[in-house]
Amino acid sequence: MHRHSVRGQILEALRTALVGGELRPGEVYSAPALGERFGVSATPVREAMQRLAVEGAVEVVPNRGFRVTERTPRELAELAEVRALIEVPVMLRLARTVPAARWAELRPLAEATATAAARGDRAHYAEADRAFHRAVLSSPGTSSCSPSPTTSTAAPSGPSSAPPPSATATSSPTPPSTPPCSPP
Repeated sequence: MHRHSVRGQILEALRTALVGGELRPGEVYSAPALGERFGVSATPVREAMQRLAVEGAVEVVPNRGFRVTERTPRELAELAEVRALIEVPVMLRLARTVPAARWAELRPLAEATATAAARGDRAHYAEADRAFHRAVLSSPGTSSCSPSPTTSTAAPSGPSSAPPPSATATSSPTPPSTPPCSPP
């Protein structure tokens, strides 16, 4: 297996652990300990945690590991507001450019996201939300909506980060630095 794919699997496992509350806000975790937990060396864990640090989900603690970022309810509300400000106009634009048949194909993914949110299942919500948004971005008519390397669809970490009520909202720890879609 390639290092990149192992890192990608560890990144997804860490995101799931963050969203599910297995990795607690404020706690420091070492790459070797997490590597042992996932049955891999510390290197792919460290690489994945560095990616999460760029996204704002964890912070580097020199010579110790990574601390899971603590978010206040106000910060979470602000993140949801920023997400809505970015996502609603983009989705309106896509509603005009993506073929209706494609929206019908996307409906089960959106419904899975809404179902997970209604159950309060943060891990499945984040997974379904990422799958929905990846599928939307791979749709015809979205050529100007490609994700940048710094854009994240990871949900914020911690038990206080319940899924947003909207099935089309993401919980990105840091908003993209550029709009995800250029005007038509």
